Amino acid sequence: MPDAPSTPAPLTCPACSFGNPAHSLFCQDCGARLPVAPPSYVTQAAAPSVPAKPAKKPRILSRHRTGATREILGITLRTLVYAAVAALCIQMVRAPRSLPPATPGLSAENVTQELANLTLNAGQGRAIRPTWVFLNGYLAGRLVSAGDAPSGFVRANLVPRANGFTLYVHKRVARIPIYTTIDFRVIARTNGLSLEPTGAAIGRLPLPAWAAGLVLSMNAGIADALHQEVDILRSARDATITPEAVRIDFSPSAP
Repeated sequence: MPDAPSTPAPLTCPACSFGNPAHSLFCQDCGARLPVAPPSYVTQAAAPSVPAKPAKKPRILSRHRTGATREILGITLRTLVYAAVAALCIQMVRAPRSLPPATPGLSAENVTQELANLTLNAGQGRAIRPTWVFLNGYLAGRLVSAGDAPSGFVRANLVPRANGFTLYVHKRVARIPIYTTIDFRVIARTNGLSLEPTGAAIGRLPLPAWAAGLVLSMNAGIADALHQEVDILRSARDATITPEAVRIDFSPSAP
């Protein structure tokens, strides 16, 4: 509770010394005029109040500002997606950095003769040791000179690698160059050789190993054109790969 105000002191008459109530103008005893005196207590004036600053209202985005922000974000996201797709497409149509040079193909007569020799050696169980230059020349002649090239085919190259080889294929689809790369590992089994795809790429875009089958299906026409050679090589018992040549052994397996 606030303190009660103190009682003003009485006014003493200068003529008769009578104590008059505070704020009296004349003495109640002798009637003399009392001097005007300030009250015995001083009321402190209240300090001028400073108007408080109004509290800032929370900034609320208007519907117009919210719509503009969403539109800007949408344009930014679409731009990033389009840029990523364009970058992927550019990488897919670029030639691989390790693309080997084209090899002149064998003539149609030589291709026919070499296919007959391969069939004869496989039937007699003899080993062959073709160089990679010869294999690429045979591949070019078989797919181009013999007229068995799949649709859009330009060229193909084989490059040796550890325990296998890499197949480079150059095709054209609607005048757009398409380069595919498939890595194969050669596995010798009791019933013959088998090829296991271990990696792939389209242009300069590397793909995981599980996508090699997709790239292989894109080049199914090459396997169809080489079905005779593929069937003969599957019957081989062993293969030894070196940077210069590959030795393919058609000898029967030991009992």
